[in-house]
Amino acid sequence: MKKIESDKNQWIKRMHALEKRKYRLAFEQFVAEGRRFVEEALASGAAVHAVLIADGSEEKYADLLKDYEGPVLLVPEQILNQAMATVNPQDIAAIVSFPDWSETPWPDMQTVVVVDGVQDPGNLGTIIRTTMASGADAVFCLKGTVDFTNRKVLRATMGTIFSLPVYMIEDVEEVIHVLRKYGFHFVVADADGVPYDEADLPDKIALILGNEGNGPEQIEEYDQVISIPLERGVESLNVAVAGGILMYHIRSLRRQKEG
Repeated sequence: MKKIESDKNQWIKRMHALEKRKYRLAFEQFVAEGRRFVEEALASGAAVHAVLIADGSEEKYADLLKDYEGPVLLVPEQILNQAMATVNPQDIAAIVSFPDWSETPWPDMQTVVVVDGVQDPGNLGTIIRTTMASGADAVFCLKGTVDFTNRKVLRATMGTIFSLPVYMIEDVEEVIHVLRKYGFHFVVADADGVPYDEADLPDKIALILGNEGNGPEQIEEYDQVISIPLERGVESLNVAVAGGILMYHIRSLRRQKEG
């Protein structure tokens, strides 16, 4: 372990830089904050470039870092807290490369979630976490959706970002073409659709979750529109809640077919 005393240290400067999207994309790195998130990063085999711990807290992380061979830096608590830039900063963080999902076998996927224009970081993080929990296979974030490496998104994913393929998509037409090529049907969640428990859903589903106010912004052609029936007095559900209900319905249908 190496002690650092200055906020001019290269790794502290890197943490500050990674608060901005352009640097996250340039370096293909983000900051994982807190024991659970760092633990998930190490366990997944992700490229962890450095671990930073508040000076005086190193003993409680000895077990976590026993097999880690990269740099471990002890940082004055105030400097580390400022670099985390959160309301309740934790005493450990890591600088981690984006997961590499380039070899993921798209043809083998059965259910994917396409996020079109969701701007709230907490909602996207919850969607990613729920996608993993429900057994769906991947999340595609179309341009106009909040960056999944945003720190608020990452915290809401609770580390699932290392286990579930999540893609930032710039070429919307290309991803539509690829999903169609592999047999996916596009199913949009919208208030004007058929109640989800009455819909005849296909085997391979690309579930489209759009902005709560405007719905999908870039997916213009789809196969089905399904809705969640609401009692009087309720106009809509939070997009992450609605997505969770539909994902678990799809999971239930798949289990029934599998016997």
